[in-house]
Amino acid sequence: METPEKDKIYCENGWYNSKTDKARFGKNTRLENKNQTITGDSIYYDKPMGYGRAVKHVSIHDTSEKIILKGHLAEFFEKLDYSYITDSAMMLQYDKADTLFLHADTLKSTYDSVYFSAKKRHEKMQKKASQKKGSKQVNSSPEPFKNDSLADQHRILLAWKNVRFYRKDMQGVCDSLAYTGNDSLMKMYASPILWNEANQLNGDFMQIKLSGGTLYFIDQVGKAFIASQLDSVRYNQIKGKRTRGFFLNNELNLIRVKGNAMSIYYARDDEDSSYVGINHAKSSDMDITMANKKVHQISFLQSPDAVMNPVKGSSPAENMLDGFTWFGQLRPYNRWDIFRKPEAPEAKTEKSIKGYKKKKK
Repeated sequence: METPEKDKIYCENGWYNSKTDKARFGKNTRLENKNQTITGDSIYYDKPMGYGRAVKHVSIHDTSEKIILKGHLAEFFEKLDYSYITDSAMMLQYDKADTLFLHADTLKSTYDSVYFSAKKRHEKMQKKASQKKGSKQVNSSPEPFKNDSLADQHRILLAWKNVRFYRKDMQGVCDSLAYTGNDSLMKMYASPILWNEANQLNGDFMQIKLSGGTLYFIDQVGKAFIASQLDSVRYNQIKGKRTRGFFLNNELNLIRVKGNAMSIYYARDDEDSSYVGINHAKSSDMDITMANKKVHQISFLQSPDAVMNPVKGSSPAENMLDGFTWFGQLRPYNRWDIFRKPEAPEAKTEKSIKGYKKKKK
């Protein structure tokens, strides 16, 4: 069937009450409008209340945003301009190059407060104008909130509790996450960790500029660490108050560390790749350039202080920056691994150094 608004509804059983504008659809239900397709085993809709509910094998496909939300329970609140999905909730964000698979306990789609407030004020003014006796509503310009691209710019996708995501070139975990359409920023809250190729990035708060499948930059704020694992006990590490990493072809290319920058880097022989020393350094700021997915050069920008220690005779604890932890067991390794709930690693008990430790002569 087709509604007056040109929306299409398909189901194999169900009912519709024309007096109350309420309906329930079951068995192979499919609802289509201009930008969305909704499927589920059962869908209930109350038009006067602007409320909908879908259960079991729910899928919401937003073709304009190239996003698919899946789960087993979804609710829609049209008057509040938000919807959520839970029970094995998953988001798929796809483009020509790849697909991002994200899981959380709950996924919510809404609009930012500026857009929502402006829209509600506009609707209230339109309602008052239409209620005036004998008045004729004249639109001197197109309806601003019918602009799909404007709405998409102000859309916010929220995910909270046990967030895990996977894409071939990027994986991550955190407690909660927000993606804002107006600036294409993915903001990660509460113990965020991101992996890009061999690099692990974590901090108190992180945000990633991601648009059209392309990674642009990543910000780390508070206890920012960037590390790569060399073997079971050796790690290259960078630490600072905050960092910004720039991507080239979706790989880390340049990292700028601001405030109390520290690094531990294992130098290798160019011919046989054997370890020739361990560089402990600190500086107010640092720039790290990457090549072939590895650290290529470290530039100390202000007040540098560094020492090269021999590998022989050094212990792993001496070569760990204070607060560093390797979270490899938390990393999602494929699209199905986002549903795994691993235990967080215990904090390291061995003594770690703060900055670097000079060998006694």
